[in-house]
Amino acid sequence: LHIVHGGSSMASKLVHQILEKLVKSGLNIQAHTPVTSVSSTRDSGGLWSVHTARGTIKAPKLVHAANAYTSQILPEYTRAITPVRGICSHLE
Repeated sequence: LHIVHGGSSMASKLVHQILEKLVKSGLNIQAHTPVTSVSSTRDSGGLWSVHTARGTIKAPKLVHAANAYTSQILPEYTRAITPVRGICSHLE
């Protein structure tokens, strides 16, 4: 990967190169596809159901990348995550 330019790393270039490699290996990316709901439990095969306007996707693992808006997707975090400009948090 070529992500260093003039002594500084370029995060966007790193992400684009990683995505390019993943797409070439078979990753299917659906951009501009809002998720309408996510199942609250896994099905009998251990998969989560993610519902979108394009259909339902099943996956063994999910990553919620909603930042301060996580509680809109996962209400159980309403009291744990409070959106504040300039503040980052990490929960396990």
